Amino acid sequence: MPDKLTVFALLFNLLAAAVLQDTLPALGGAPVKIVLLTAVALHASAFRPKRYAMLAAILAGGFTDVLGGLPPLCTVSFLVIMLGVTRLFARILHDPHLPHWVLFTAVTAVLQGIWTRLWIEGDGATALQTVARWCVLFASGAIAGGVGFSWCGLVDRLSGLKKPVEEDNGIVWSENNR
Repeated sequence: MPDKLTVFALLFNLLAAAVLQDTLPALGGAPVKIVLLTAVALHASAFRPKRYAMLAAILAGGFTDVLGGLPPLCTVSFLVIMLGVTRLFARILHDPHLPHWVLFTAVTAVLQGIWTRLWIEGDGATALQTVARWCVLFASGAIAGGVGFSWCGLVDRLSGLKKPVEEDNGIVWSENNR
C-alpha cells in the first residue's frame, strides 16, 4: 500500500512545479523552459524510494512534454535515465547539500536542453549552436535546483516526511524517509 503522505507531497510538488513552469516565459532560444519539473523529479530520485522516484520521473517528463509541445517520451526518457544518475550522485557524495543539488540541476538542465534539441532535430551540430544558449540553461537549472530542492525540502519538513532525529550528543540531525 502506498504511503499516502509521500504520494500527496509528490503530486503537490509536481503540480506546483507544472503550473509555475508553464506560467514562466520560455528562455531565449532554449529548447525547454526553466526545468522546475525536472528539479522535482531529481529531488524524488534522490530522496524517495525507487517506485516514487520512477513515478515522479514519468509524471514530470509527461507534464514537460505536454506543456512544452515536445514529442511524446522525450523528457520522460531523459528523466528515467537521470533517475539512476541522480541516485548514483547521492550515493557518491553520501550527504549532498543544497549547493551540490543546485549545481547538479544546472548541469542536468544543460544536458536536458541538448537531449531535447537532439530529440527534436536529430542533428548534433545544431544541438550545440551557441554557448550562450547553454549558459542560460545552466543558470536556469541552478535557479530551478535552488527553488525546487528548497521547496520540496520545506514540504517534506512541514508534512512530517523529514523528521529530526536526535543523536547521542544531543545534536538534532535530519533523516530522510528513503
